[in-house]
Amino acid sequence: MAYITTENPEHGVSIITPCHNDGRFLQEAIRSVFAQETALPFEIIIVDDGSTEQQTREVIKSICERYPNVRSLRLAKNSGASHARNIGLQAGKYDYVLPLDADNKLSTNPRLISNQRGYMDRAVSILSKNPDVVLVQCAAERFDGRSGVLPVLSFNEKRHLYARSFDTRAIYRRAEALAIKGYNEDLTHNEDWDFSVAMLNNRHVQGRMADIAYIEDPVFMYRVRTDGTNICARSGLPVVERYKRVIERSPEIYAKHFPHIAMEDMADAMVRKKRWHNIGHNLGLLFRASTWGNIPGKLTPRFNAKSGFVAEVPNVDNAPPDKFDL
Repeated sequence: MAYITTENPEHGVSIITPCHNDGRFLQEAIRSVFAQETALPFEIIIVDDGSTEQQTREVIKSICERYPNVRSLRLAKNSGASHARNIGLQAGKYDYVLPLDADNKLSTNPRLISNQRGYMDRAVSILSKNPDVVLVQCAAERFDGRSGVLPVLSFNEKRHLYARSFDTRAIYRRAEALAIKGYNEDLTHNEDWDFSVAMLNNRHVQGRMADIAYIEDPVFMYRVRTDGTNICARSGLPVVERYKRVIERSPEIYAKHFPHIAMEDMADAMVRKKRWHNIGHNLGLLFRASTWGNIPGKLTPRFNAKSGFVAEVPNVDNAPPDKFDL
């Protein structure tokens, strides 16, 4: 695929929505975008990733007929979310990009999005005023199969290289994504984290500052499917192989932060660092839960004074396996 950077993109947001047999969720995702109180021009590009369900095809057709700024691109065969996002990235006309998978949606909570305070408006404002920021990420509220808020952490570039804790929902400049050739289509897991590392690495190679900004309010909704078919639940490359792919794509930034580690040993070293990171994180949850008097099998509410929202501190016995995958 040839990657061409648009010289004079229009100001606005291109929303890229990969969809493979997810017609049952798609309407909800699209409606959430049009419920935003935004002054930003936007387009929605639905990339039909080889859907075989007639329902999905009909839903996509109906949506495109109803909304003038929604269009679809159909792929002949299912090639994966990364390939679909790259197709949408090439087709977009605006200077900012929001990836929105067909089963997720934007928050429509008036308390969060009124007066042009939704995710797109906040992120574009941050990016336009802060040239050092390369990605904007937000907290997300889980829905459907599970509830609770997925919080965000403050940015630490060195930790980011091994923590594997970055989601596809980040908003970014389209030109920078095209410059790194988009998403790694060889990865079915952690392609979003790989993308973020590559964006940071590109800045590093250019000698430019790079930062990731975080919005603490949950202005994004992440669906936990009740049938367990979220992408993160599917099989993929072994963890160490994923690290190898990420490091091969962005070697300069790993050499910057870990100059004492030989490049051929870097993947194994990052796996070990991730294990120790998980142990420290889990112990922190354990002591924090103990401090708040957490009852086994329960969730303890924790108030965030800055955002005014309640997050959940899980009991370690009931936490999802990926949080304790050593």
